[in-house]
Amino acid sequence: MTFKPSLAPSVSEESIQTLSEGSKLPALSPPELTLLHKKQSQLKATASSLLNNLHTSSHVLNALTANFIFAQHEAGTAVSSHSRGYLLTCSHCIAETAEEWSVPGDAHKRKWLPYYTGLAVRVECRAWDPKRDLALLKVIAIERPASKDSEDGIPSFAFAPLSTLPPVIKERIMCIGQPGRDDLESTGNKRTK
Repeated sequence: MTFKPSLAPSVSEESIQTLSEGSKLPALSPPELTLLHKKQSQLKATASSLLNNLHTSSHVLNALTANFIFAQHEAGTAVSSHSRGYLLTCSHCIAETAEEWSVPGDAHKRKWLPYYTGLAVRVECRAWDPKRDLALLKVIAIERPASKDSEDGIPSFAFAPLSTLPPVIKERIMCIGQPGRDDLESTGNKRTK
């Protein structure tokens, strides 16, 4: 994420609330906040070594920087698909069933997701399709690093561009998911496979 100065946002851009790093994040229960802080600490501790050990391909770096992890215990992921904070994920990361999706209120439709550096964004589900297992999320709030609090601007997100062409047989594809090797759901130091 970067913050780009802007004299005036265009009419089509939605404002994104910014929160200082370490501030109390709204709409999280104490256990949810504790879990988010645990994941943030793990991600912050490994961010620089992850970058140092990363393959030098710009595609791999872009995949990492366009990736977010859900803060709840069942750590799914989402990938940024637009520089203005639109993310794609599986619909089951938002709601498992149509009944769950139709529950009044927005608690299940708004989630916190940490970035690989540990900073968190809050998203709101804008489209939910259980048949295709897809959901479109929009960033509505973002933690801003303490060193950047005085800067003005609209956040710009790294994103994985969507292809306008259908895939061809034997085309190379990249699966994007949790950008780390640490099992963020484990109670101890455990590596994923």
